[in-house]
Amino acid sequence: MPAVPVPVPVSTPAPVPVSIPVPVPAPESAPATEVGWPARRLGSWAALGALAALLLGGSLMAVAAAPRPAGAPSGLGLAVLLGGPAALAALSVLDMFTVPALHQTLRRHGPVLILVATGCALIGDLLGVTGRLTQLSAVAGAAQGWPAPQSMVLDLLQTTLNIAGFLLVSVSFSAFGVLFVRCGARVLGAVAVAAGVLTAAGQLPGLAPLFYLANAAFLAWYAALFLSFRRPEAPGAQPC
Repeated sequence: MPAVPVPVPVSTPAPVPVSIPVPVPAPESAPATEVGWPARRLGSWAALGALAALLLGGSLMAVAAAPRPAGAPSGLGLAVLLGGPAALAALSVLDMFTVPALHQTLRRHGPVLILVATGCALIGDLLGVTGRLTQLSAVAGAAQGWPAPQSMVLDLLQTTLNIAGFLLVSVSFSAFGVLFVRCGARVLGAVAVAAGVLTAAGQLPGLAPLFYLANAAFLAWYAALFLSFRRPEAPGAQPC
């Protein structure tokens, strides 16, 4: 009987799953955030307001210091007399709102000096506001015919407060100027130092005209801060 070939079963290998890599899109990098932008934007508009208040207050104070007829001032004359101290009080308030942006910008260039600058600026501005409001009360009282001793007390108080405020502000401006020089903004630093030195010197007897030069430096300072703080500070960028 012939042999019949027996079929040998052939094992077929099981299919091996092949993983096909699916390209995953790389996560988009977050846009660069603007460092200190709220403080800088606030400081920019506060500097612009301070510039306007300084121009208005200085002009009204110059008009009020001019010779005028004796007797009670008219309505317009009284508005001029009261408007000068009111505008300068607003100047001190607005100046305080520039301090956070200055601290944010300059703190890396002198941790101790920035504390001196910001502390003297805030205290000096508070004394300035109090002094100008006291001056406002003295002017209003004199216009209403208050007794001379009472007006003299108010006048002495406002003079003391304003001088103390000016001295502290002069220290703060000088410190801010040194910090700006350290961070490379030499022109703005020189303007700040000049404003501080001239403000302090203008409080000495016989050197009052120097305070007018200080006011010119203040105008340049606020204009420069307005332009500088309008630009947001990018991460890792030069802070000033």
